[in-house]
Amino acid sequence: MARDDEGAAESGADAPGEGRSSAGQSSAGQSSAGGPSAGDPGAGQSSAGEPGAGGPSAASGASTDAAATVTAHAEGRGRFFEVPRLAGRIAVLEPLHPSHAEELAEEVAPIHDVWFTRLPSPAGMAAEIDRRLERHASGLVVPWAIRRVSDGRAIGMTTYLNIRPEDRRLEIGSTWIAPSAQGTGLNKEIKLLQLERAFDQLDCIAVELRTHWHNRRSRAAIAALGAKQDGILRHHDLWRDGTVRDVVVFSIIAPEWPTVRLGLTEHLKHLP
Repeated sequence: MARDDEGAAESGADAPGEGRSSAGQSSAGQSSAGGPSAGDPGAGQSSAGEPGAGGPSAASGASTDAAATVTAHAEGRGRFFEVPRLAGRIAVLEPLHPSHAEELAEEVAPIHDVWFTRLPSPAGMAAEIDRRLERHASGLVVPWAIRRVSDGRAIGMTTYLNIRPEDRRLEIGSTWIAPSAQGTGLNKEIKLLQLERAFDQLDCIAVELRTHWHNRRSRAAIAALGAKQDGILRHHDLWRDGTVRDVVVFSIIAPEWPTVRLGLTEHLKHLP
């Protein structure tokens, strides 16, 4: 199975710290407060014992600048949580919706119980969609359904998670693709679509991908994208049967993105 993430977003329990971000401020929109005009006697001068030098206009300017900074930061953060439709030649990523449940339940049936994955069962698909939508509403993930262009069928899901707008980085994960779509180039195309948005539109400095140590097919698929292995988090997750999962962490950083994009586009160019 061409999976790129086996993280806790695949399970019923959320990962500790998943989607969290520390408070941060952007300098966008900031400008220095304008000084008083020349020729104004005593303008801008401050002497000992004269609190509030600069006058009400300076205070007003500082307040306006602060408000502009907060607004710019909020708008920038908000863009990270939009769910745009991303269209390719083989696949389309469209905002996840409860109407996808029936097709996705059928497509996940052959693979939902693979031991090193945490995929929803067919019966649990509607609940998993609701869970992802609730987490999106809480500002934790960006959820898409994957639709195959050739037959218009929904054949998988993927998300942005561990989104940190103030650090301009995120993770691509909680992804699964139906067996019928594996080996077709579809996985590479949806990753290209997600990476283009992350680097070209959201100006990310890094994108992370994770998978289970034992998911060798997924590890190979991530490496084939051009991602570099950062390391292995030993005993990182307690698994559903009581075993412990080692997590393999990969990433693509901004300076690598042009070469990664070229490799993916060249590969996709030669598909039938």
